[in-house]
Amino acid sequence: MAVYECGTTAPSFEPPPAEPDARQRAWTVIRIKRVFSVPDLIAQAGMSQSNAEKFVSQLRKARYLAYEGRRQPNGTPGSYRLYRLIRDTGPSAPVVSAPRRRKAEVRHG
Repeated sequence: MAVYECGTTAPSFEPPPAEPDARQRAWTVIRIKRVFSVPDLIAQAGMSQSNAEKFVSQLRKARYLAYEGRRQPNGTPGSYRLYRLIRDTGPSAPVVSAPRRRKAEVRHG
């Protein structure tokens, strides 16, 4: 005697895609703007100043960025250093590992 089950299979739910982290958002801003400052990353990627400065420093040491000059913000004293993207490796942000001995290693995606 064969037994058949009636009914529907429970739907499978996939979790929503993860929100991109601050460095991924910053990398997207860098790729779009091509020339940017640390305050641009703070404002547009929602990063803290220390995280933005550290990320830019690591990307510059890994030769993803070059200095471009300085920009004076409108109506305020001081100026910001500008950076230019010189090595675009695609939409995934480069992952910078902790330095082992002399250089920080960078791997892509």
